[in-house]
Amino acid sequence: MQFTKKMNRIAAGLTAALLSSAIAGCAYHTVLGSFDHTREVCEIHDRSDRCYYVVSPSTTEPNDPSALILMLHPALAPPGTTEWITGFAEEAVKRGDVVIYPSGIGRSWNDGRGGRTTMAEWLDADDLGYISGAVKTVAADYPGRPLYIVGMSSGGMLAMRILCQSQESGFGGLEIAGAATVVSSLPGRLVQDCEPQAYSDLLMIYGDDDWILPSSGGDIFWFDFLFGNILSRDGTVEAFRKINGCEPKPITVRLNRDSNGSVRHQAFFDDCESQKFVEVMTLENAGHTWPGEPQWLAWLTWRGGVSDEVDATDYILDWMDASKARKQKKGVPE
Repeated sequence: MQFTKKMNRIAAGLTAALLSSAIAGCAYHTVLGSFDHTREVCEIHDRSDRCYYVVSPSTTEPNDPSALILMLHPALAPPGTTEWITGFAEEAVKRGDVVIYPSGIGRSWNDGRGGRTTMAEWLDADDLGYISGAVKTVAADYPGRPLYIVGMSSGGMLAMRILCQSQESGFGGLEIAGAATVVSSLPGRLVQDCEPQAYSDLLMIYGDDDWILPSSGGDIFWFDFLFGNILSRDGTVEAFRKINGCEPKPITVRLNRDSNGSVRHQAFFDDCESQKFVEVMTLENAGHTWPGEPQWLAWLTWRGGVSDEVDATDYILDWMDASKARKQKKGVPE
């Protein structure tokens, strides 16, 4: 019985990897390349040719209050694939935002988990240096915009690593106004060194039925290979609660928008010494998926259910708007 379960899990993982790779190959350039105002920038960094996409609105104004958004893709799903799944840049530019889509080496990130199980980790890729340089370059063309970071899965872990290692000078010379992560947990080895010198609003979205990055955390195995170590979901929330100096008891709500089986639980930590907000959303019966992505794709790639309670793209962009409004209300210049 154990052998059968083990083989089924390996088969499921292999199928997911192959399908994700095939989809990635088809969508890598086509989706982002179809936008009128997209450019690809390639530079040599750390002896490697590293590229990123910049998706911008058709018109921009100097010192526009809209955001500069760094979008970090999950493993195996490079920028074009991630955009195809989420539609994030397409929606963001409608609001006047500029989106930077960097690309990990071998469709992977050196996200801080350890284990050297991805190409980026084997090569000890300087992802922070590469992405920071991209942000600095793009920010020079769009001054006055607050920086937000969005990441899914491994991309979300990299976002958390960036938050943990941010300095007073920010990232790429910009203060990180906020970060939103989807189905991501803090890499365990970063906990002791997570001491940011500047603080950011944080939104974390989870599915309660995620078998790829389970809520219990610990060592992550795939095909019986160790893929590093992560904190539990509660441990991740607790770590960032303490970092932001928030009181331990959040405001909690249970919502069911359409009065069906789709339910979300939300916790709001708004009493924080850092004057930043930490929000956690957990979606019932959702797997390792982007809320709002096609359900058929999630099942086909063995990642579980997709909640229809929220569309993560719209919710995250609305959350950013609320974050910017709070800063303006407090009189903090953009």
